[in-house]
Amino acid sequence: MKIDGKISRKLEDNAGNFIFVCMFVKEIPSEIISKEQAYLMHHFPDFCRKAFKFTMPPE
Repeated sequence: MKIDGKISRKLEDNAGNFIFVCMFVKEIPSEIISKEQAYLMHHFPDFCRKAFKFTMPPE
């Protein structure tokens, strides 16, 4: 699935982590958002909890 978008802002927190705010030309399906959140939580759990307030889904 190709979804065009652009990075509208790049932020850096006090720890030197970068946060990118992206805008897309059409809505992203919830299945893709869930997969991306799961990937980020698996690989970057501390950053996600702090930056995005993500929580682990129940198993």
